[in-house]
Amino acid sequence: MRKLFLLLALATAASAAAQSRDAVIDQTIAALQRVQKFEQVAIAPDGSRVAYVKTVRGPDGQRTNESGIYAGATHITAGAPNGRLPEESDFAWSPDSRRIAFVSDAGGEPQLYVASSDGTGVRAVTKIHGALAMPKWSPEGKAIAVLMIENASRKGGALEAMTPPSGDVDTQVEEQRLAIVDPATQTLQFATPPDMYVYDYDWSPDSRSIAAEATFGSGEDNYWTAQLFRFDRGEMKGRSIYKPALQIANPSWSPDGKSIAFIEGLMSDQGVTGGDVFVVPATGGEATNVTPGLQA
Repeated sequence: MRKLFLLLALATAASAAAQSRDAVIDQTIAALQRVQKFEQVAIAPDGSRVAYVKTVRGPDGQRTNESGIYAGATHITAGAPNGRLPEESDFAWSPDSRRIAFVSDAGGEPQLYVASSDGTGVRAVTKIHGALAMPKWSPEGKAIAVLMIENASRKGGALEAMTPPSGDVDTQVEEQRLAIVDPATQTLQFATPPDMYVYDYDWSPDSRSIAAEATFGSGEDNYWTAQLFRFDRGEMKGRSIYKPALQIANPSWSPDGKSIAFIEGLMSDQGVTGGDVFVVPATGGEATNVTPGLQA
């Protein structure tokens, strides 16, 4: 009888411990779901406000209507038609800090929108079928560059799930091209050729050229061959100004327009950038490592 009592006591204690452990796990998951996530933080050019993308999840783990793009405390959104919470991200301040460009699927398909920084005057400036990402205003504030995949079956980027192949695989290459949008006329023109995949880019200070990290062929498996290209406005062909020995990322034009900085390194994978900072003349030529021996 004493042995049976001991076994019952141990079983009860084990059950209580298991329930307590499960309760702790449930409480931890619930607490993590209540954590607000902030991404894509960007200070307005005039330094007046900070914009960001905020994600807030409810007890069910789904995004709440508090999620979205904010400029300070102002929610920048294209609205929630039929009560559906739109996917909105990839925003950019205009050079005068008065407007914000962003990508939203409020109308069904992702489009580029422009709004005043106080959240008013929201309007779509594209009407396309595809995926859009990484809008950037030209320094003179009259155009918006954006990465675009026409008739996309998925979002672009190394961290996005690939579309399962079907049929003739050779016909399924989806190129992410650079397009330039005129928000005043709501017109879009491509700035890079149809057989090139663009990963990242930057405007020149005079708004006349764009430096791009790009490669020919599929963007899924050719990131390691990407070169630094320069595209002058109106000349879609462009030209390579630097062919790296390793992998490159994050091109950035100098304020005087004479050179372009970028990161090059063995482990500079897309989305996981690493290496040294190099600078190359904007017209092309030999690149200089400006952080040699940096232990970081």
